Amino acid sequence: MSFGDTCGDPAPSRRTGQGSVAWSSWLRAFVARARGVGFLLRSLFQARSEVGGIEIRGRQAFCDQVAAALRLLRTEVPEAFALCQRHFDLVIMSRHSGVDVGMRPAIVMLGEPASTVSMAYLASDLAHEAMHCSLYRSYSDRDPDRDVPAAIYSGEDAERQCLEYQISVLKQLGETDADASRLRDLMKTKWWNVPWHERTW
Repeated sequence: MSFGDTCGDPAPSRRTGQGSVAWSSWLRAFVARARGVGFLLRSLFQARSEVGGIEIRGRQAFCDQVAAALRLLRTEVPEAFALCQRHFDLVIMSRHSGVDVGMRPAIVMLGEPASTVSMAYLASDLAHEAMHCSLYRSYSDRDPDRDVPAAIYSGEDAERQCLEYQISVLKQLGETDADASRLRDLMKTKWWNVPWHERTW
């Protein structure tokens, strides 16, 4: 999800009588995003690591885990590592996970739980985020005078493409068909509809 997206509900209408509810919802979203941005800024002053030109910022355990995942991609699935290098140069430990595809190169934000998953899963997740960037950039490069519609890089169809790419990377890293099935089952949760500031991953 791009930081350029709007946060919260639209400005309340005074005619509906629900102004205070809408403002309250907007305020909660604003505060949550501000906390998330604060978390991002703090990560810039924590540990640092680098793999193949991709910088990693956050707590030391996070940096070590992400660096190991990138090295695994570089060794075992070099085309996925190349996709990551092409599309992002910074991975930051964040309160919530997502990717700012509008930046060039993009910034990948990973929630703290990223440092607790398997190395193969984390590596495939980085490839997943690179695929979002690839979808965005492919459209943008074809038609630089138009804004990229969100459906190109986000939403159900885009998530399905990114998830299938993630599964192909996982299989190349030795994961089983059962792991692939579990990932495909995640599509039922429609996680892409959860606003960035409300994510718990």
